[in-house]
Amino acid sequence: MKSLAKCLLAGTVLAVCSLHLACGRIESRADKSNLDHKRPPDAEWKAAYLVRDPDTLANMSKSKNEYILVLVAKNPRTPARALEEIASSGLYFDPFLCSSDTEDDRDVIFALFENPALPGSVIAMIEKQFPRRWCPLQDHPNTPPDVLMRKLTRFADPSDDDHWIATDPEYKDYLKVKELSATPIEALKFMAGSKLNPLREEAALSAFTPEGTLVELSKDRYEVVREKLARNPSLPVTIMKKLASDPVKDVRHALAMNVACPRDLLDQLAQDKEEYVRDEASETLYYMYGVPRDDNARAKKTSKGKKLSGH
Repeated sequence: MKSLAKCLLAGTVLAVCSLHLACGRIESRADKSNLDHKRPPDAEWKAAYLVRDPDTLANMSKSKNEYILVLVAKNPRTPARALEEIASSGLYFDPFLCSSDTEDDRDVIFALFENPALPGSVIAMIEKQFPRRWCPLQDHPNTPPDVLMRKLTRFADPSDDDHWIATDPEYKDYLKVKELSATPIEALKFMAGSKLNPLREEAALSAFTPEGTLVELSKDRYEVVREKLARNPSLPVTIMKKLASDPVKDVRHALAMNVACPRDLLDQLAQDKEEYVRDEASETLYYMYGVPRDDNARAKKTSKGKKLSGH
């Protein structure tokens, strides 16, 4: 009986020690974040949201408030140098801590990738800072070709956690991409003709895919390929015009995010029948052309009035 009690006591002590160690690890991980996670007053947040001046945004990038940095990180008018400073400022997140209570910097990191004008240099910096398993974060048109090739060829690496993909009948396509990875443009051309949707999506998204290949991808029947294509800043205007009338709303929404989209097409998208397409187009018009969002709402009402009155 005594020996049993001793065993139970030892087990309890061990469990408590393990819990303390685990809590210590979690605390030390969360403590690595150097940002203030307290939301600023609404007026201050709104003022930061509306900033378009690059010099002001550069000054704001030195903020230690997470909410302000998120706005600066995703703003397409933030100077490249300021975005590089944000990316190199010791941003931290732990993939093992997925609780909503975790105070790390993941929101800022994700905000950088929401910036349609994010430079490839920043994406390369982030790739070096975080584990390979987070390569999906590099889903951006400006991802440098060498970074994109490293992301894709991991599927052809049998030592990788994703080696199960070798059972896919189209696995040979990933092997071919790995073979062509030293010449990314050739790899992108090959990917555009693959039967694998994910490879065509990557080719459609990349700003480094040749124009002729992008034209071919615009005919793709798979809507996600066209959606990725619509985000591509290297897309010819003729293709943008075609996508602006695409029957799939997600494709039009993606085009509305594209900072290379011409003003007239953004004006068209700001009158779209889908509200979230209108909102995205209005936001791009504001940041890229200084068009107040209220003006777009008034334009919508005016166009309806003209239509009803028969003018």
